[in-house]
Amino acid sequence: MKRKGTGGNGAKPKSPRTQPEEYEGTRGNRSSDDELSADEQQSLPEVIERIRQSPKFNKISNAAGKVTKPIRAQLRAINRQAAAVNDAVRDKASAVRGAVDRGVERRKQDLKNLVAQIPKSEGWLELFLSPAEKSAFGRWVEEVSDKSINHKITNNIFDKLASMIPSTVGPNMVTLAGLAGLAQAYYVTRVYGGDFSTPSTYAALSAIVFFYITNSVDSK
Repeated sequence: MKRKGTGGNGAKPKSPRTQPEEYEGTRGNRSSDDELSADEQQSLPEVIERIRQSPKFNKISNAAGKVTKPIRAQLRAINRQAAAVNDAVRDKASAVRGAVDRGVERRKQDLKNLVAQIPKSEGWLELFLSPAEKSAFGRWVEEVSDKSINHKITNNIFDKLASMIPSTVGPNMVTLAGLAGLAQAYYVTRVYGGDFSTPSTYAALSAIVFFYITNSVDSK
């Protein structure tokens, strides 16, 4: 037995489908590109103000404030830490820059002092020695290491004699005086050695001793 309103196979009758043209016509008269009307634009601030004064908005604002308060506190702490790190880095960089500048100035001053210590010459010495070699030659000091018994005995005596010589007398003048003594010994022996052999011998020995003393004193 067939029911009314059903087909032969028992299926319900299909409802008529809405036509696309009709559906499109019921979507509204404004497209997505149209702007709000003047009345809607004037009423928009009033709507926003009513939303702000509503209790729900206040509750949401309070809840958002409670949630964001610790976040803002953490952000402020992070900002303070970042500022402290920036200050520390700036101070460290300034200290390093100052240390580098002071080191450069010291190096420049040392170089100036080294240049000032280079012995000055008339110009001919540069033909044989470079400025660095002249500086090394000017700082060279002869170190005499005499371990003989004679040096141990006479060293203190020669030191006292050297301290008696005025500072205006150079070592070369002392050596020249010893050479003059040797020349005098040769002259006495040559001229008076035949007639006065004994006095001439004593004079020659005295001149040799005098040369030995002057030669030992000029190195003090």
